[in-house]
Amino acid sequence: MEVKDAMTPKPKTIKKTDTLEKLLDLMANNKISGCPVVDNNNHVIGIITQTDVINIIDVHSKIHKLESDLFTLVLAAIKSEHYDNLREALKKVMKMQVKNFMRDKVVTIDVNDDLYDAAKMMNRNKVDRLPVTRNKKLVGIITRWDIIKALDKLDRRK
Repeated sequence: MEVKDAMTPKPKTIKKTDTLEKLLDLMANNKISGCPVVDNNNHVIGIITQTDVINIIDVHSKIHKLESDLFTLVLAAIKSEHYDNLREALKKVMKMQVKNFMRDKVVTIDVNDDLYDAAKMMNRNKVDRLPVTRNKKLVGIITRWDIIKALDKLDRRK
């Protein structure tokens, strides 16, 4: 099975000049945990995940032990009226551009590569998602969850 058979086509993306506020809206409204950062030619130049956001806001250590989704907890903290002391600082953070905290060393995979190679790359690089490219342009994204679903489909074909 090839990557193109399991990937999510046309993934949500963000530009390096977009703000953290725009990123949070994109992630929350689309229920995604990360997305590629692309340039005007749709080339992958970075990646940003909920872990990166948590680290920027610096509340990871305070909520790490809770069993709730970390991203949801951060969004609640940012939008809550009970956090007046943090409001001014958070306003500044929300205006920061993605380029200030994206990871620019991105592992990508070609659309025609084998799904097994995608799994190996994820494990070797300790990542949960790989942007999928064709001729260096973003065409999709594949996550660990996509691989699990593809394996389940293969198992059911027997």
